[in-house]
Amino acid sequence: MTDTGPVQPNPDRDPRPPPGSPAPGNNELLAGTLLLEPEPLWSAPADSGDATARNLVAGAGVAWRLRANSITLVDIGFGIGFGALEAIAAVPVGTDERLRLVGLGYDAEVLARIQDRIRDRRGYLLLLARHRQVHSAWGKTRLYWGDPRRQVMRMRGHADVILLEPLTVAGCIELFTQDFLRRVSARLAPDGVLATPVSSTAVRNALRRVGLHVGRCHEQLPGGGTLAAHDPALIRLPLNADEQLMLSTSLSAVPYRDTTLCWSRTRIHEHREAAVARLCRRRQHQPLHEVPPSP
Repeated sequence: MTDTGPVQPNPDRDPRPPPGSPAPGNNELLAGTLLLEPEPLWSAPADSGDATARNLVAGAGVAWRLRANSITLVDIGFGIGFGALEAIAAVPVGTDERLRLVGLGYDAEVLARIQDRIRDRRGYLLLLARHRQVHSAWGKTRLYWGDPRRQVMRMRGHADVILLEPLTVAGCIELFTQDFLRRVSARLAPDGVLATPVSSTAVRNALRRVGLHVGRCHEQLPGGGTLAAHDPALIRLPLNADEQLMLSTSLSAVPYRDTTLCWSRTRIHEHREAAVARLCRRRQHQPLHEVPPSP
């Protein structure tokens, strides 16, 4: 865990509640500690049963990080998704206060859906849905509901691992724009990693443009997924020659933009389509050149 402390909302910045957040007063963190009872710490099976989440967490190196030290993990998209549950399952037996989870999601509905699949974590998920804060033997969890684009602007500190859990760009396009990823990368520790199951060329190029080194996350993820880090040594699976070429020559590498971090999905789509159309006209009857920054 980094010296700057855990990622959490900054009370000195942007005090307005994000869209979709609870009424003032209800969004404050509880002063007391919510203990997870009667669920045992390492009940079997403790993982999510989701192969994509398991491979995502494995590719991010969560297990070896937890064996070495305590870590802060930020889960973006669902609040607490299957990836976060896989991280809990990776906590070494016999260690306490090893994992600090911070979840950013739109609403608590996803927790209800997960409860139907993960029976052995039902007590934990029920407490999270009710209180948004749980303290277990393995560590602590805090949830923040509302548009993650607003929440991330109110954060301070750094995370060792950031999971961007949506499986496709289309479902949560606003979480894969170059502008949002720039904000997220600022919350990544110098030796941290950002992992997503998405292998989109546009997303990879956006991560590269915000200053991160980019590679594939895990061989078993579709297209390899994506892993990004400040330190190139943390990229175990570099992009191959064709993937590198795509980033610099293909129109598919034009990133999504959201300059104010409040654009609608329709506007994000339309802006990128217009940028691609301009590049198509510019490239007509000309050899491919490096994709210039989109407007």
